[in-house]
Amino acid sequence: MNVIDPHIHLFDVELGDYGWLKPSNPPFWPDKPIINRSFNDADLNLNSLMSLSGFVHIEAGFNNAQPWLEIEWLEEQVSIPFKAIASADITLAPNEFMILIDKLKNYKNVVGIRHIFDDETVDILRHQNTPINLAYLAQSNLIFETQIEGCDDEAVTQYCGMAKSNETLTLILSHANFCPSATKINDFDVSSKETIENQVSDNETNDNKILQWRNNIVRLALNKNVSIKASGWEMVARDYTLKHVENVISFLVAKFGVERVMLASNFPLTLFSHSYNDLWQSYLTLNFDEEVLNQLMHDNAKRIYKIS
Repeated sequence: MNVIDPHIHLFDVELGDYGWLKPSNPPFWPDKPIINRSFNDADLNLNSLMSLSGFVHIEAGFNNAQPWLEIEWLEEQVSIPFKAIASADITLAPNEFMILIDKLKNYKNVVGIRHIFDDETVDILRHQNTPINLAYLAQSNLIFETQIEGCDDEAVTQYCGMAKSNETLTLILSHANFCPSATKINDFDVSSKETIENQVSDNETNDNKILQWRNNIVRLALNKNVSIKASGWEMVARDYTLKHVENVISFLVAKFGVERVMLASNFPLTLFSHSYNDLWQSYLTLNFDEEVLNQLMHDNAKRIYKIS
């Protein structure tokens, strides 16, 4: 099986900044020392059943003030086909944003930018500069990537509004929108958007959180310019189960369609739970036929990120 991993981070802790990796800065994970070192493409090891034919590097905080420096570092040292999603602040003054985008476009491997939203989604999307900059990004034929909380109804509402207003812009969401970890995800009949909305009455239990996440996935999937990566399981629970992973991926495929879902690693953060090889090996055991697995593990990422 050929693999294209659409969500990895490489570090050079001697050259880069990576403020978030420093022990004195958040996030204050007790196991953060596991990833507080340099990683390169030689660390992306797979067994003989799989071959890594390419990847997408997602900005990792090498130098967010001068994000092209991370791209230059990557282009100097990566030895296999890759594309890059660079860091860029979508709320920059439009003239500054346009200058930055034009500079990033000069690098052959750059296919888009990322600005992490998380709990600032609503404020960022309401910022006066955001719609102007997103329009320029679409005009530049670049991808816009972010992550939002799947259980934040208002954030999803704002994101859906943005997606509808920018139908020519390719949008990608990361980490399956952080589905809460549980085993009851298949216990609910979600035959329609209305059914889900009627079921979600409060958020006091984890099961209701899952229903809320499912409801929001349905809303997001209605936007045909939005794709989603299934990854980052360790960000929700270090001890996540393969059953949870399979349930989430199955739901994403059912709602987005197989052509808009990608399996990814989030390396090296995946090391909080499993080795790189073990994660991809677990994906091979998912209850999908070989053709679907090939789309999820290779073809979709190749097409969406334009990897030759």
